[in-house]
Amino acid sequence: MFGAISYLAYTFTRVTGFSSTDVARLRVVYGSGLVIGNMVGGRTAERNRDLTLIASLAGLTVTLTTFGLPAAGPTASVVLVFLTGLFGFASAPARSRVSPTTLAGCRSPPAPTSLPPASATSWAPGSAASP
Repeated sequence: MFGAISYLAYTFTRVTGFSSTDVARLRVVYGSGLVIGNMVGGRTAERNRDLTLIASLAGLTVTLTTFGLPAAGPTASVVLVFLTGLFGFASAPARSRVSPTTLAGCRSPPAPTSLPPASATSWAPGSAASP
């Protein structure tokens, strides 16, 4: 996700044809997708964590793949950047594996505590290595 964020300004200004002043508004669209995706992902992860993870990562794969194809179209790019934020952060609650039942000490197995930091930091080397 963080690698995709770093190329938004370039893609919107150089490929799609938006002005540099539009980039801030387009990042708000992306951020709106993040917030909604996190809320929806949290609710669906409580019901079925594995299905939420599979669906959100499949949606993100399709969205990022499609984003590169019609980047010349402004309307499609705006919709796809929203969906990228939505699917990208819908998987975050499913990856954390902490739910109210594990926090309340119910009969659930203990939640792994190393998965969320490992997942979050795994993006750093790739993002740093990108031009």
